[in-house]
Amino acid sequence: KNCINSEKIGFSNRIDIRDIYKIKDDDVLFIFVGRLCREKGVKEAIKAFSKLEYSNAKLLVVGNYYFGTDMVSSFEKELYDLSSGLDNRIVFTGFVHNDLLGNYYSAADIAILPSIWEEPAGLTIVEAMYCGLPIITTYSGGIPEYTDENCAILVKKNKDIIENIAEAMKLLYNNSELRNDMGINSYKKAQEYNKKDYLTNISEVFEK
Repeated sequence: KNCINSEKIGFSNRIDIRDIYKIKDDDVLFIFVGRLCREKGVKEAIKAFSKLEYSNAKLLVVGNYYFGTDMVSSFEKELYDLSSGLDNRIVFTGFVHNDLLGNYYSAADIAILPSIWEEPAGLTIVEAMYCGLPIITTYSGGIPEYTDENCAILVKKNKDIIENIAEAMKLLYNNSELRNDMGINSYKKAQEYNKKDYLTNISEVFEK
């Protein structure tokens, strides 16, 4: 299994990022991190979020179409249009360098990372877990190998995916105790994906 650089991903003062994007302390903040392309499920995340009628539920969309460039795809424009009627409850940050992502995860309450392709190794999920977030994700590729039901709600990629994501969002929004428990489990689970164990495991493979 892959690993993350935990030295660059970790807890920070959640207030800093919330202040930048005018997110209140009592807002329940969902976060999506990744390239803004169809296979990452960001459109499904936004559509599901739009079903939440809680005024203090916010969604932070971190990323852009192609890393640190100014390229804007037609799909990205579609996402902006889709979010236009949500009374500023959705915030697009644009590209954020990997070294700063820990700050953004730490500002959030729930990570929503619903890949709709066969994700080989969703490292944004491990990063979010390391920062103590409960996860909403999908049964896609290797994702179930990296997380489990103790720290994530996994939904099937079927015709009801948007409704199922929305139900998972409502469940975690309304249950702070569940969020806290899942967040603790996330952090514990993420310890499995450290550089030391990764190097040991891969060296054993080459030695065979």
